[in-house]
Amino acid sequence: LTDPNVHASRVHGFDRKPARHDSDFVSSQGELCRTDDLRPLADIGAKRLVHLAAESKVLFPFSDISQFIESNLSGTLNALEVLRPELLIFSSSSAVYGDRDSAAVSVDWSNVNPVGIYGMTKAMGELVCAEWARDTGSVAVAFRFGNVIGPRCHGFIPYLVEHATRYPEGGVAAQCRGGGKIVRDYLPIQYVVSVLVRVFDLPWKRGHLQTFNIGTGRGMTNRAVADVVTAVLKDNGLKLQINWDNPSPEAEADAVVLDTSETEECFGIAIPGSDEIIVVIEETTRDFLAMV
Repeated sequence: LTDPNVHASRVHGFDRKPARHDSDFVSSQGELCRTDDLRPLADIGAKRLVHLAAESKVLFPFSDISQFIESNLSGTLNALEVLRPELLIFSSSSAVYGDRDSAAVSVDWSNVNPVGIYGMTKAMGELVCAEWARDTGSVAVAFRFGNVIGPRCHGFIPYLVEHATRYPEGGVAAQCRGGGKIVRDYLPIQYVVSVLVRVFDLPWKRGHLQTFNIGTGRGMTNRAVADVVTAVLKDNGLKLQINWDNPSPEAEADAVVLDTSETEECFGIAIPGSDEIIVVIEETTRDFLAMV
């Protein structure tokens, strides 16, 4: 939540866990789906809601489906009804596109075809935001993220680092999927933040959901990412062995690359280059090594 009427940098965070932050950042703890937890934030009177909270695992057991639906759909609806912002930034995902070929996919709704529950909840979340914007006359901006990488970001890189530190001699292979051919659009967290902040400076059409891809427009295989991580680990005396023979589950896309032309045109921020992505993968690996 941000309050432009108090100070441009005034932010109030809300999460399940205590946040790591400096003294200028205020935060509360609670569950997004519990109205009583959110209600004290309504008194702040913030007009901007940056909604990044969600269950974000692509693969999960059947027993967790209700948790994902409650968090990603009911939680979103609850936040909108209780906090009543004038501007909403909603975090969606490239998972809404399902399985694509190597061509970059645009944000056109005809391209939405999720193959798993996670992607479906994100697509439905976008529909909730669109209906809310139409009904209230407010502004909603949704971002379909690629694979965000950087210090403290979850996902493939920390999995590899954790495995290597557990088996430093490489005696047990890390289990990875798809023969190393799974393609994703990786992008630095710093770029994501710069785009999100830019939202506050732009004029938006009220009563409407505007959707953008956040990526680089270039695909990178999980094997290529692992090669960069492996090199950094080797420099730190760790040996990483990987078994790539695990098949890709039906609920996981083999390839997704994002068309970012509209994002670049609207926000005027240069798309990160290939060399920058490599550097961020290296930085992310070293960051997680320092934490374990």
